[in-house]
Amino acid sequence: MIGGWSHVFLDSFMHADMRPLAPWDGGNAVLFLIHVDTLYLACAVAGAAGLGLVLFNRWRALRRG
Repeated sequence: MIGGWSHVFLDSFMHADMRPLAPWDGGNAVLFLIHVDTLYLACAVAGAAGLGLVLFNRWRALRRG
C-alpha cells in the first residue's frame, strides 16, 4: 500500500495527467514543483540508502550468529 501511494505521489511531480488528491481536488498542484532530474536523483539516493541499511542489518545479524 505504501508503494502504491508513494508511486502516485512521486509521479504527480512529473506527469500532467496525475490527480494526486482526487476525488477531492481535480488539479495537480505539485506538477513540476521539483525538477525531474532532482526527483530521479532523490529516488536513487533513497534506494541506495535502503540497500545500505539492508546490507548492514544482514552483516550485523551474521556477526551475532
